[in-house]
Amino acid sequence: MVLTNLGTALRAGGLGDGSDVLEEAVSLCRDIGDKRGEGIALSNLGPNRLQADAPAEAARMLTRASDLREEVGHAHAQAKALMNLGKAWGVLGFTDRATEAVRGAITLYRPARDRHGEGRVLFLLSSTVWATDPEEAISLGTAAVAALSETDDEALTEQAAALVATMQERVSASTDQ
Repeated sequence: MVLTNLGTALRAGGLGDGSDVLEEAVSLCRDIGDKRGEGIALSNLGPNRLQADAPAEAARMLTRASDLREEVGHAHAQAKALMNLGKAWGVLGFTDRATEAVRGAITLYRPARDRHGEGRVLFLLSSTVWATDPEEAISLGTAAVAALSETDDEALTEQAAALVATMQERVSASTDQ
């Protein structure tokens, strides 16, 4: 846990991405059988890999993180891992897997009444399904705006609302032709 926190602190302090420390934390936690700690470290390391243009590695790490979080009974953290896994699958072009992961995150956020988490995931899902089902994307985006408007995250609420407006304009323009 200390190494995971150190990796996060390094990243937050602009002293690198903390990957080397997080990799050490994963290894150490595996060695001592600390599934909770391993899940935490992988949940932090996966997004680092995604940002470093290694989405396949990120997907592998985030899948393991989600499995570990489920095993130790930490639904909120599992939801976050699934949300990031959806991003990784999306980058890899696996839309069905991305949608499945993100929908899994939504089902975990709802019972916890985490409107911010739910809104973020709905926002991500609306972007994911846009190419295949624009009407569903607008519906999900509208639900994201509703959830996010109940939180303090005005910037993300505005971003989601702008995306929904853009989607609506594009659907309207395509039906006018």
